[in-house]
Amino acid sequence: MAVQTLSEPRQTRSLLSWRALHVLALVAAIAISVTGWSDFVERELIDLRFKLFAQPADRDLVVVAIDPQSLRELDVWPWPRRYHAEIIEQLLAAGAEQIAFDIDFSSSSAPGDDEILEEAFRSASGRVTLTVHKQLVRTGDGVELVHTEPLASFRPYVNLASANVYPDDDGVIRQMPTSDTWRGERLPTISASLAGADSSAPPWFYIDYAFDPLSMPVLSYSDVLAGRFDAERVRGKRIIVGATAIEMGDQLPVPVHGSISGVFIHSLAYQSLTQGRTLQFVSGLPLTLAIGVIALRFGQHLARRSWAFTALFTAAAVFLVIAAASVLQLAAPLIPEVMPTIAFLALLFPIELIKRIDQQAVRILFQGLQLRRTSAMMQTIVDNTFDGILIIRRDGSMEMANPAATAIFGVPGHELTNLRVGRLIPDLVGQDRSHLDIPELQVGVHEFRARRPDGTTFPVELATSEMRAGEEQFWVVLVRDITKRKAYEAQIRHQALHDGLTGLPNRTLLMDRLRLAMDAAVRDGKPLSLLLLDLNRFKTINDTLGHDVGDELLCEVGKRLCAPLRRADTVARLGSNEFAILLPAVMDMPGTLAVCNRIQESFKAPFQLSDLSLEVGVSIGVALFPDHATEPARLLQCADVAMFMAKRRQLGSAVYDAQQDANTIRNLTLTGELRRAIHNGQLSLVYQPKIDLKTQRVRGVEVLSRWRHPTHGSIPPDEFIPHAEVSGLIGPITEWVLATAMREMSALQQAGFALDLAVNFSPRVLQDDALPQMVADSIRTGRLDARRLTLEITESFLMDDPEDRLRIINGLRDVGVRLSIDDFGTGYSSLSYLKRLPLDELKIDKGFVMNMHEDQGDATIVRSTVDLAHNLGLKVVAEGVETREHVQMLQALGCDIGQGYLFSRPLPADQLQCWLRDSPWGFGRAAAPAVEAVPS
Repeated sequence: MAVQTLSEPRQTRSLLSWRALHVLALVAAIAISVTGWSDFVERELIDLRFKLFAQPADRDLVVVAIDPQSLRELDVWPWPRRYHAEIIEQLLAAGAEQIAFDIDFSSSSAPGDDEILEEAFRSASGRVTLTVHKQLVRTGDGVELVHTEPLASFRPYVNLASANVYPDDDGVIRQMPTSDTWRGERLPTISASLAGADSSAPPWFYIDYAFDPLSMPVLSYSDVLAGRFDAERVRGKRIIVGATAIEMGDQLPVPVHGSISGVFIHSLAYQSLTQGRTLQFVSGLPLTLAIGVIALRFGQHLARRSWAFTALFTAAAVFLVIAAASVLQLAAPLIPEVMPTIAFLALLFPIELIKRIDQQAVRILFQGLQLRRTSAMMQTIVDNTFDGILIIRRDGSMEMANPAATAIFGVPGHELTNLRVGRLIPDLVGQDRSHLDIPELQVGVHEFRARRPDGTTFPVELATSEMRAGEEQFWVVLVRDITKRKAYEAQIRHQALHDGLTGLPNRTLLMDRLRLAMDAAVRDGKPLSLLLLDLNRFKTINDTLGHDVGDELLCEVGKRLCAPLRRADTVARLGSNEFAILLPAVMDMPGTLAVCNRIQESFKAPFQLSDLSLEVGVSIGVALFPDHATEPARLLQCADVAMFMAKRRQLGSAVYDAQQDANTIRNLTLTGELRRAIHNGQLSLVYQPKIDLKTQRVRGVEVLSRWRHPTHGSIPPDEFIPHAEVSGLIGPITEWVLATAMREMSALQQAGFALDLAVNFSPRVLQDDALPQMVADSIRTGRLDARRLTLEITESFLMDDPEDRLRIINGLRDVGVRLSIDDFGTGYSSLSYLKRLPLDELKIDKGFVMNMHEDQGDATIVRSTVDLAHNLGLKVVAEGVETREHVQMLQALGCDIGQGYLFSRPLPADQLQCWLRDSPWGFGRAAAPAVEAVPS
């Protein structure tokens, strides 16, 4: 009885000890889950289930991808926003239901493009969604969260959605919200907006990465823009437009697929929402606690089994937990957590071993296993690392070298350990070569030149640390061969400073050398020259023969430019067909012009390109330091002005002239003041009479604009009209001229003076498709007969893109106005093209009229022009009539109308009325002075 009594407490204590171990295992499993130690394995298991249950995506969402093809075909980035407007029109015309843009529209672009895109949004009637973003921007005070949203002009016509993604703590994007906080409001995400998610959708969900992004229908942006797609692929479907090209930098890490672009992440989230796969994470702690209770109740039965049975039982239980979680994830939108349960089950097996093995034996066994494992791991790491590892004694001899080190230095391992480190890395030893000189290298990574036994040297990167084994000191040196990296860095530097096509220095390198040359010129007291060159007819060659021929020509031009120059000179390509030449230490202007002459001579020989022989001229602009500018950028600008002067005047080369520089302070201020001049009433109109040479009575007037500047006085149109064209003010000025002239002509008509009105239109205005409507509105408002309005068009405008110009001319003709060619004879009109135009008259340039009584050639041109116009059924107006001889000759030649100072200078409207009443050429009673015709 006594023995039996004593054994019962021992059995009870053993049972309590066993249960205590199980409770400890349960607590450990829960701790692993709560602290996140098992998150990595948990995520790997979830990703494995995604791979096992992979399935194709629903095809009701189409991705329009900004892919490499689009970037290559559309050439530049960022694209003009009119491209996006065209995409919207193409997709809606094909029947797309809804369009979302994962593109940043927070900043303005070209005003015309923004207006086109705004109109596209308006026409879409709420079927377009734009994204808002939260971005971290580094500022001087740290990192600041910046909200970016579409332009205010776009927002009234579009839906807004959030494009923000929120990675987990390991940087991988697994979850997606259905809505996001934006400036105090809730906005749906792109996926929720496209899926039409309502309030029943969960606020957050795990994206189901079992859907294959490669199965989604994808259209290239450039194909959609060009209309190269089947409309059935987008009819009735939702569209998301975004970047997929790696160059766009929108690649984000995700499970299963490694990294994909943001547009596919939103597409997978959309699939999760529309297919009921908004996965929710389910904690595994309840299941772990339940299994723990079962283990506490029935674990003693397992304890009686062998350790092999326990191991098999544990493995089976783990498998069942994983299988059950997989079935649950497949059947319902749930992601069950399994690692706490697996951790607890896995801990049951070592508990069983602890019960059977003496603790001391376990400790010894564990230490031995750990030691061997650690040693094996360390040896494996050392043998398989890509970096060389050298263990060096204090005297510089080798203790050990790994295989990577032998490969780096090209020496077998047994020979390498016999060498001293000074033979391989000379700078690692002291002056006397007897000891290492490493203490200063303890911090950071340093670069050295290493040497192989054959004498070749190469760059290496070293990281050193000290190691002691007992009383002996060693140095551990990690060696990395950085030859390829150095070559790559040199290549990157070269690419950053040189043109990729010709290999010549680019603008950045030119400006750097120009600054250095200027410093040297100041120091030595010598001038320098900068030439800017532009190839003539390059655009025609490029458009006609293709970009391949154009590129080949540019390469040959670069070679030819270098030939007549010194080694100290720099030839650079600035872009397109522009080149620059820096000539340091040029003594005077004659030396510079001599270089220009040599370059011109070198271009006289044709360029032989494949089977083609091309003659290409060059226009050269010259600027000198310090005569023309003392800053690099300004000197280049001066050379640019001179180059355009040379090209405009067909001089071959030209030296900078400040009088020809449109970028002077006066011209720059005039551009800004011109806008105020319109509103402040500084612009006015004058009218020059046009006389019928047969009746010798006024027929009409030509309206001319004047600017009375408060500081500069009267500014002629030839000076301020180019500023209006460049600044975009030519349209408002033209509209003002028409409205004012119509009003003043109407007042004259009511006073009894009915006149025809001629208005000279700028070529820039004539390119506006809205011009016919603007003219029609002005006629209607001014209550003037359209047949009394003549629009004068320059001859050069007609010959630039004739087919497009014919379309514009026909549009104006439909309004009912008369059309005239101004300054005829100064261009190169084609007669076959001229007869197709719906014209009413030709105006002969005054340069031919004023000298025709002295120059037989001018007289012949005037006679031929009159005959040509009459044969085409056109009236002829002669400008520059200043003498009675002009009138006699023009009457003899049959010219219809004359205009010039003989009749009247341009007059304001009030003075014009007096002239009309009192002048012999006007409507008064006085007879016009008789002018007898001279024989033709």
